[in-house]
Amino acid sequence: MAMSDPVRVMLAEMRASAMQRSKRPTGSSDVVIPFITISRMSGAGAHTLASNLADRLSRGQPDTGRWHSFDRELVDLIAADHQISQSLIDTLEDTGRSWLDSVLSGLKFSGNTPSELELYRKVAQSVLALAKAGKTILVGRGGVFITQDVPGGIHLLVTAPLEVRAERTAEMRGISLNEATRLIRDIDQNRADFYQRHWPGRPYGPESFMLTLNSAMLSEQQMVDTIVPLVPSG
Repeated sequence: MAMSDPVRVMLAEMRASAMQRSKRPTGSSDVVIPFITISRMSGAGAHTLASNLADRLSRGQPDTGRWHSFDRELVDLIAADHQISQSLIDTLEDTGRSWLDSVLSGLKFSGNTPSELELYRKVAQSVLALAKAGKTILVGRGGVFITQDVPGGIHLLVTAPLEVRAERTAEMRGISLNEATRLIRDIDQNRADFYQRHWPGRPYGPESFMLTLNSAMLSEQQMVDTIVPLVPSG
């Protein structure tokens, strides 16, 4: 599966930045380079928060110092690296296990049928590599837990009341409010089950994040303005 041109450009800039850092004087390589994870409750919105935040943090920076956001781009990267269906990666957290097992049983992955754990390990490898590269914004895919031991992480949760999330989902998908409410509850439960399987004992709540943002009370611009001061400059 080919990698899209925007992702190629981002990775080229990140490699150039890493090369530039490797040329720094001895001892300066120990500087921690920040990265950001954004977790979102289903229907909480903020779909362009990561890209807007990356643009804001990149102001005045050379190409080798730019920030890069990975949402759909992360799916593209993982799919290209590991020859995995993009749609499968996209729904890994949100669908029930029986559905995922059914899909996986019909796939061939390096000659074998992958398990959910094998699939998620591939996702985790890419997320970890991007976090360690620094100046990356990683959306979803359990980034907050995958990168918990990587220095420099700023972990964010975007949430909103259920009724607000249901209204947004109903409008976006063209379904009734009742259907949207059921869908969100199903996704919330599937995500909770998913994280419990892979990260038992780690609560998927405000206590796992540096900052929780309520998108029903804040615009995306206000959220960006709130996040930027948390990010070390340089």
